[in-house]
Amino acid sequence: MNFKEYQSLALVTNADLGSEKLNLAHMVIGMCSELNELETALYNEDVVNISEECTDEFWYLANFCTLLNISLEEFDYTEKKRNPKFMRQDAFIFLTSAVSELSDIVKKHIAYNKALDMMEVKKKVGKISSCLQEIYLIFNLDVQQGLQNNIDKLKVRFGGKFTEHAALNRDLEKELVELSKTN
Repeated sequence: MNFKEYQSLALVTNADLGSEKLNLAHMVIGMCSELNELETALYNEDVVNISEECTDEFWYLANFCTLLNISLEEFDYTEKKRNPKFMRQDAFIFLTSAVSELSDIVKKHIAYNKALDMMEVKKKVGKISSCLQEIYLIFNLDVQQGLQNNIDKLKVRFGGKFTEHAALNRDLEKELVELSKTN
């Protein structure tokens, strides 16, 4: 699955909270909360969960981009070759920094009514996307398969639309089947 398809399908399971600011906050808070899960997966070298958590980050990033009419496809670096000096700790640290920087931009937009600097937002989106894709490369994982698995997991969880009930009552065994698929 490519980034354009993924961005479109990710929106299906996104909850609309009623305002641009709440929706943007949801996306950056989600990116922040996924960092802890990704850190645990990296520490345990659990490749299924590394792929899941990276793609969960992409889910929030894709929906963030949709809210601001940004194409995630602009930040597809899957043809990029991995830098052998780039360690997984580096990728995670840079990812954490980029998510923090993006959340600060959104915080200022929400709390101070500061207009979003779209050039700066796009830089942060690009950095986040690049770091996530680098983690995939470090672990020899297929980004496109991860995107597909994420959508399949969300179909198991929600069917065709987000509901609070489905979000709280998950079938983790069925979701794991979808997440474990490989090419």
